[in-house]
Amino acid sequence: MTMCFLTIDLQTGQACALNAGHTWPILARRERDRVVCEKIPGGGSLLGSGKHSFGVHEFKLGEGDTLLLYTDGLTENESLKGEVINFRRLRSILGVHRPLQVQMNELESAL
Repeated sequence: MTMCFLTIDLQTGQACALNAGHTWPILARRERDRVVCEKIPGGGSLLGSGKHSFGVHEFKLGEGDTLLLYTDGLTENESLKGEVINFRRLRSILGVHRPLQVQMNELESAL
């Protein structure tokens, strides 16, 4: 079993992610005239494995940042067109600064 536990201070944007074997969240930040996407590092043991080593990462969310939390069901299956949705594809969808609904529509059409 996997899990990603996330806390965000809405006043300061300070965030902390604890990852127990789950897919890494992707943070899309606007930097000047482009959007930079990065995986929030983590990793850690699976829940129930008897090991208690979880990856913890602190970061700050800025105004206009997008944080994508997703399950492996998105990245381990092929689309109807036979394409795999990998980090590169997710980054290309998130990597253009557009309204969230437009990004979700593009992600859904990629499936």
